[in-house]
Amino acid sequence: MLTLDQIARRTNNFRRMGSKFVRFTDTKKGYLSNGNGYIAAASYSTHRIDSAGRAYVNQQPSKYVTVFEFLDTQLHVNISCSCEDNTYRWEWALWNRGAAEIEYSNGDAPDIRNPTYKAACCKHAYALYQKIKPKLPQPKTEGGQQTFNNKGVMIQKKK
Repeated sequence: MLTLDQIARRTNNFRRMGSKFVRFTDTKKGYLSNGNGYIAAASYSTHRIDSAGRAYVNQQPSKYVTVFEFLDTQLHVNISCSCEDNTYRWEWALWNRGAAEIEYSNGDAPDIRNPTYKAACCKHAYALYQKIKPKLPQPKTEGGQQTFNNKGVMIQKKK
């Protein structure tokens, strides 16, 4: 399992640069029936970036849905985005590390687009992370007085 911070740190500069052009049209947050918190957002990109790093106006922007489901109080996360970058490059690699479900891809390993199986995220997920980062609580650690299980319920430590 990976936290949102760990995934964001592994995201390359090309996607970080592209995230500056992501705009959100609708954002929802709340709790799922299993008690996990989530945030979901619809987004599109105003510009595309070519391999030389130049930005061009995106004449026909597509809308994508990005969802973060927080699995515990340590902020382990499941990431999902409907864009092609996530579908064909990141979804399997994240799933392989317990940070995604196979939702949009066919479940095959991304041997061509991500041969090292690096777990990172698309520009839409990175932009959503940047948007919510100031509002995220500090993860609860096991080094303190309290320990939480994966449902967020406090467990008493034995002495």
